Amino acid sequence: MVESSNAIKVRSYAKINLFLEITGKRNDGFHEIETIMHEIDLADEMIFSPRCDNQINLTCTDNTIPCDSKNLIIKATKKLQEKFPNAKKIGVDIHLIKKIPAGGGLGGGSSNCAVTLDALNKLWGLNASGEQLEEIASSLGSDINFFLNGYGGTCLCKGRGEKITKLNNISLSNIILVFPEWGISTKSAYDNLDKNRFNKKNIKEFIDAINNNSQKTIVEAIYNHFEHSVFINEPKEKAVFDNLKKLPFKKVAMSGSGSTLFGVLNDDEDINTVLKKVKLIDGVHECIAVKSKL
Repeated sequence: MVESSNAIKVRSYAKINLFLEITGKRNDGFHEIETIMHEIDLADEMIFSPRCDNQINLTCTDNTIPCDSKNLIIKATKKLQEKFPNAKKIGVDIHLIKKIPAGGGLGGGSSNCAVTLDALNKLWGLNASGEQLEEIASSLGSDINFFLNGYGGTCLCKGRGEKITKLNNISLSNIILVFPEWGISTKSAYDNLDKNRFNKKNIKEFIDAINNNSQKTIVEAIYNHFEHSVFINEPKEKAVFDNLKKLPFKKVAMSGSGSTLFGVLNDDEDINTVLKKVKLIDGVHECIAVKSKL
């Protein structure tokens, strides 16, 4: 976080899911999950500038991103104004420099929301506790807390994703993110889940691999429950996945509910050579090299 007398500039990092299992559906309509979230060095940039009035103004470099009350950034800002009396008379200009693709399963919107809560807590001098910010975050989305209060890194997330346990951090240096030409609706991905396949994979193997610092086992254990149902309903997504598996990746997986896919390479592979091959796959819009955020 970079601060000046007038503004705060912050990087808002993305995540990938190294493990994601659906364990059941709750009475409130949400699903119970167990997931290992891992922060990567792909990031948006956000600039927060104080205003003399109580207006909230959001601008974004990506004109497909809504800058109105639908955006989690605006929702988070308004929640702070509602909860803290001394914030009701303060406004802010927020500029979002978008690098994380929207709706791709990388947590960009959740990360932006968490950064907003943290940055405005400082900019407005609210002195909100970590628990107060987590309460607001939980009311706005399922995985926002991962990006709050210094969690990040590598975490086990349960419940809707809001119950977080910090794990030993791991370092993956040769990751390629693959962005297809289409997006996948999170709601649609959940609606198409097969309840008979819930809780098929035990997360213990993955956590043991992290505790033992066994990178080989970690990569082998990468898993995403959504792949089964998404690939049935989105055959073009499966086609890209299958073509990626023909390249020298140790593991290929989907992040979140898609549509972003990622592959982990051996350290001795030339990442630029593989990037060129990925770009030739039909249906690939873009691909980039990333690594763990350390």
